[in-house]
Amino acid sequence: MKEEGVKKVNMSILETEIDLITSIKNDFAIFENSSDLSVLDYPSRLEMGMMAICLRGTTRMSIDLKEYTFGANDMVIVLADQIVQQHQRSDDFLCCVFAVSIKFAQEAILSYRQFLPTLLRIKEDPRIPLKPEEVVSVLEYCSFLRQRVNMRDNCFRREIAKSLFHALFYELGNIMNRHAPAVGRQVKTRRDEVFEQFIHLVRDHYKAQRSVTFYADKLCLTPKHLSNVVKGLTGKSAGAWIDDYVILEAKALLKSTTLTILQVSEALNFANQSFFGKYFKQHTGVSPTQYRRM
Repeated sequence: MKEEGVKKVNMSILETEIDLITSIKNDFAIFENSSDLSVLDYPSRLEMGMMAICLRGTTRMSIDLKEYTFGANDMVIVLADQIVQQHQRSDDFLCCVFAVSIKFAQEAILSYRQFLPTLLRIKEDPRIPLKPEEVVSVLEYCSFLRQRVNMRDNCFRREIAKSLFHALFYELGNIMNRHAPAVGRQVKTRRDEVFEQFIHLVRDHYKAQRSVTFYADKLCLTPKHLSNVVKGLTGKSAGAWIDDYVILEAKALLKSTTLTILQVSEALNFANQSFFGKYFKQHTGVSPTQYRRM
């Protein structure tokens, strides 16, 4: 049987789906979207970061299976590895979208970790209502990027785009900090490094490993120390972060695939369907069968 899972959306899929798109292949893309983006009709895991500004109208969508409504002047930021689904849009809806691959972002921004608290906040609430002058500022960057990228005869257009994106990132960081003044620019600490490494490991192994001890061993730490670091930095325990990834994947599989509950439990490396059912109900309050019927 062909393995099923949550659909993944990457830069090349966007470049294929969108007609009027400005892009550097597999690096980043800018486009305005007023019609349904069919690739997001079902829960889809993004393999890139995405920022969108609603210019008019409203849209209703889910991010990590939590539903939000966005209106004019709202900025939405979705991080790589989050699960997105669109639901409804008003007839007059229009947004400007900026998408960037993980590789390109890492090349352009070497010091993004100073915004770690802000990024954590975005995962909890991806909507940032902008002032009109902030909308203008962000759109100016996007317009200039579009102009530079469209200069196909410029052999340095990727490097130019990288520098402009670097500047845009800090403009967005400044805007986000203004809307959350308690989150300031921070120097990267050892705790930040540990948390970042922990999250990368969880993303790679959560389907097979749910033990804090596994991740602590990978980081050459004791489980207690790892838990204290993660709890102190994010307010959520290491075990809770692992559970969140597992439950989110389980929900997406139950909602968007034809896998049986047994097959979902096997995909997430549970010993049997009964154990998976108890684990799922413990964290959601409903059984897998009840969730699928909801």
